[in-house]
Amino acid sequence: MTLETTAGGRVIDGWEKVNKFPWNDASGLPGPYSSDLWNNVSTKFAKGLRGRVNVVQTPDKLKNENTVWYNKEKPVIMRNRELGNVDEIVIHVLEPNSEIRTLGSLEIEELLSWGRDGD
Repeated sequence: MTLETTAGGRVIDGWEKVNKFPWNDASGLPGPYSSDLWNNVSTKFAKGLRGRVNVVQTPDKLKNENTVWYNKEKPVIMRNRELGNVDEIVIHVLEPNSEIRTLGSLEIEELLSWGRDGD
């Protein structure tokens, strides 16, 4: 399950007013920003994950420090793993040609540790 496929995620995705707000302050426009809503919802969603976690992401967002995945979801999932609430993390990459590629365990561990030590 992805956040966007939950009932709440579908509501936000289809919420015309929210989708008209700028994503963040980089646009130069005043807030509110739709990224604030997605950051909060994504954090709450990630905190509830247990057991096997399947991450679905596009290649351009996997190592992008300006994404909800990198700043909100990944740290929460990692913390849940440290606490023993998450026992497996599987990352699926949605390629530009719409094919889905599942990363191997070494790629996943490299990706999860990327950015923590200034990589």
